Amino acid sequence: MRVRFGTLATLTSSIMRDELDRAKTAMDAAGFEYAFTYGAHLFKERPDGKPSEGVQLLFAGEKVKETDTVPVPEMSESDRGAAFQVISRDARVRMKLVAFRLKDPVHLQDMARLGLIDAT
Repeated sequence: MRVRFGTLATLTSSIMRDELDRAKTAMDAAGFEYAFTYGAHLFKERPDGKPSEGVQLLFAGEKVKETDTVPVPEMSESDRGAAFQVISRDARVRMKLVAFRLKDPVHLQDMARLGLIDAT
């Protein structure tokens, strides 16, 4: 069974680095295996899951790239959702501005269009 998250099969999760072993155990029980590929920590579905369809891990309080101006938000910058923790809107915008991949400006435009942030 393939796990898909929306139209793209990618999910990013932020954890504390010292929780990685616990995450590996939990994800193993759910049918995922840990991989480190192309500089990314992730979980991919067993037996033949693709990294591009996996759960990418970022480590809270650490920079994704050495050149990033700020680190991934700390866990204290999140709110409890119905089923899981969600980073705050301000932290999400900051991450989008730091990463600034092709899709990030589009995500920011979507947030502004939906009234989650203002266009300034």
